[in-house]
Amino acid sequence: MNKKQYVEFKNAKLNIRKKTYYKDVNSVMARADKYGKARSDGDGYSPTRQVFVFITVSEDGTKMKTAVYDAEIQKLIFASSN
Repeated sequence: MNKKQYVEFKNAKLNIRKKTYYKDVNSVMARADKYGKARSDGDGYSPTRQVFVFITVSEDGTKMKTAVYDAEIQKLIFASSN
């Protein structure tokens, strides 16, 4: 994955790195809901496409970054930060 597109927080309170199907992306993201909500809207991807989901939450819990990559072509599908 491109380190310029997603970098985990140092001393992160929470780090999630999960390979899953696209249809399950939002359930993986829901695991970090107490730090802020992030969801992916679909963008026409097949529900059975395998993806990598990355979530990191800052040490104080006030900032969160998320990224979803296509597992086959390693292309960024979705990213957010707050």
